[in-house]
Amino acid sequence: MIIAAMRSLICSLLLATCALPLAAKESRGTERGKPDDKEPPVVWREHLVAGPAVLLRMKRGAGKFQVYEGTIERTQRGINSYTESGTFYITAMCAARRDENIAGRNRTLDLIAFRRSFTDRKRTEKRENGKIVELVLENTDEKIDLGPNADFVGTLRCHAFDAQNCAAYRSEHLAVLKDGRQLRGQVLKQSEDKVLFLPNDADKLELQRAEIESILPVATPHIVLGENPHYLFPPFPEREVAPGATWKFRIPVIMPLQMGNPPQVLPTQFDVQVIGRLCEVRESAGSKVATIEYRVNGVFDSGAEPFVTRFPDSFHQNTRIVHKLTGEGVLRLDLDKGCILDKSEVFEFALYSSGVLPADGNKPARREEKQVDLSSRFTMKWLPPGTRLKNGKVIPDDK
Repeated sequence: MIIAAMRSLICSLLLATCALPLAAKESRGTERGKPDDKEPPVVWREHLVAGPAVLLRMKRGAGKFQVYEGTIERTQRGINSYTESGTFYITAMCAARRDENIAGRNRTLDLIAFRRSFTDRKRTEKRENGKIVELVLENTDEKIDLGPNADFVGTLRCHAFDAQNCAAYRSEHLAVLKDGRQLRGQVLKQSEDKVLFLPNDADKLELQRAEIESILPVATPHIVLGENPHYLFPPFPEREVAPGATWKFRIPVIMPLQMGNPPQVLPTQFDVQVIGRLCEVRESAGSKVATIEYRVNGVFDSGAEPFVTRFPDSFHQNTRIVHKLTGEGVLRLDLDKGCILDKSEVFEFALYSSGVLPADGNKPARREEKQVDLSSRFTMKWLPPGTRLKNGKVIPDDK
């Protein structure tokens, strides 16, 4: 599993740093303009059919739910390799809705609780000694946890999405002081010469402007572990778009690494860029159905800008971490129902670490490199009310 791969990398990392705290304020993903000229051109695969502009929107209501049938296949390539596959049902329930206003803009957020219930799972492992092991895994029934940007409605763990299918995230401030200290929290009040700052782990402080190097907004990222990224993409554009139009978002994520004593989370968060494209809109069973394809790409490199300043010189002398996420997918959206009909996507993960292991007994200090590559293929298909599930239950009408 991806979690196991993360643990295998941690042993070569030698520095502890501040943990990522929870932020207190939510904000939305940022829609961008055209791709940067320096970026490689996107290769689109789906057929393009000309047509009028349409508005791509999800339509949910409090207490409403959708049930999907899904498949997943994950493969890890490295010294220890495996392939894991499974089939499952996903229930996405809108437990509640809430309105908010950010920077003068009103929007409604749907608080979605995801439950994934496996119906079949298996795993084939190829271990370092060359032995191949076939395993039958437990059919777990779990709530999907995308990380600290969660809200609770009763006992339900929910994640907020807007009608554009953007997963909301919280934000905070990072105050960098000239003496090297970094404080995470919220700016309560500021003037020309003073800043009243509330750290996440201490009482409020009155900081002098002269002692502050910078104050920056920092997003609380979504956790990318296991199948989590398959619940984050793609967001839809603000405007109406015609087939052939593209749009771009950036979404904060993290593949968390813990280390130190006590263990703390390294600041390895980064933005993934999502580029979407409307391919066609056609009539199907009396509804308009839009086909959308998308590409996902993002890299964290502790030795490159803009991440290099997150770590002290002593870290860079001994350690380097690189996390990379790429992917692509295709989705069909029922425009009248505001419902995702089906989705298929594949993500590729590359995790690299280089670190100096300290001397141990008669063994001198030595540099160790680790590389783990993973792929995750995912499909989901909407099951309409009246569908009989494998356990004999029938999906009820949620009207």
